[in-house]
Amino acid sequence: MSTNATDIAEINVIGSILLNPGSFQLIDLRTEDFYFALHQNIFQTISDLSRNGEIIDPVTIQAKLEAKGQKIPAEILRSFASVTVTAANVEEYARIVKNSSLIRSLKSMSSEMQDVHDTDDGQEILVRTIKKLDELMQNGTPIDVIDSMSALLDLNEYRNAINEKPEGEFIRTRFENLDRILGGGLLKGGYYILAARTSMGKTSVALQIADNVAGYRENVLFVSLEMSVRQMTAKRISRLTGIPNMKILTGSLSTDEYRKFGDAASTLAEVPVVLNKRVSASVADVQAMAVRVNPCLIIIDYLGLIRPGSRRKSKYEEITEISHDLKALALKLNIPVLCLAQINRESEATKDKRPQLHNLRDSGDIEQDADGVMLMYRPGYYKREEAAPQW
Repeated sequence: MSTNATDIAEINVIGSILLNPGSFQLIDLRTEDFYFALHQNIFQTISDLSRNGEIIDPVTIQAKLEAKGQKIPAEILRSFASVTVTAANVEEYARIVKNSSLIRSLKSMSSEMQDVHDTDDGQEILVRTIKKLDELMQNGTPIDVIDSMSALLDLNEYRNAINEKPEGEFIRTRFENLDRILGGGLLKGGYYILAARTSMGKTSVALQIADNVAGYRENVLFVSLEMSVRQMTAKRISRLTGIPNMKILTGSLSTDEYRKFGDAASTLAEVPVVLNKRVSASVADVQAMAVRVNPCLIIIDYLGLIRPGSRRKSKYEEITEISHDLKALALKLNIPVLCLAQINRESEATKDKRPQLHNLRDSGDIEQDADGVMLMYRPGYYKREEAAPQW
């Protein structure tokens, strides 16, 4: 077996996971990040086991591989664990593997560029290269989370007190009518969908639910794949102060508005809502964030932007896979997962424009997976007058 740094790092990543299966949640690697085919097969199998909530050990890995017609002696798997001194360094091993993967990808791109001919379409090559670089930047960025006030106000310390936990099997949204309809709130281990047409305010409602729950000192993980941390924080402050988002983002505030801004910032600094910094994430990424944050609720904005774990033939199949994985994640962590979703234009073709379940865009098996689907409808949006969302 080769003794180069990449080989050793890959072996130690797998060995760390065998020593401590929880290590898998601490790293951000894809199967293709591994150079050696044997390691790719083993890591993909580990990923499959984790996604399905199954036990990860040499026996289950070997059984899974054999089911796919791939035979790997058990002693090889055991040797990976035996040469790994400790699982405590798994993140450093993963960093080496990720770095090697990036270097290989960059070298491959460089080689492709050298093969460019004068007769090729330069604009097309440029667009393709930029796209590849963007993918590398997304896949090469370590998973990280940051609380919104630290990002906006550069607070010195993020307060993460956990007390006064909501009791029972439900996490209350603090929207009384919604909690009543749901039978008490969001069920622990439940998977929920909050869907609406564009501009109906579903992100604002989701952020308010996050603040309501976190107001009782419970960590809430809010994964936005559509807005930056700054934009989300501006929305939260706007809700508390009535100051328009754009004024907050541009800084054009009056003296009185600055005072209101400061008061709202102080309030939100006490609320443990944790926001993600990445603009792309898979369900596995969300799970890794949750392991670090230990939230009582995960909110994702939105379903259609979650990166699938594998490329499927159609968007429908990808959404189906993602929906299954989100349901499994909620059950595994025993916390509710609330995922936002888009409603297609068909709902606007009806007389009252009220959305129905079949209006969910690229819905896959959402209706079957979800423990609850909430469809937002705001009559005033179509009448061009103010009206509160109806559930």
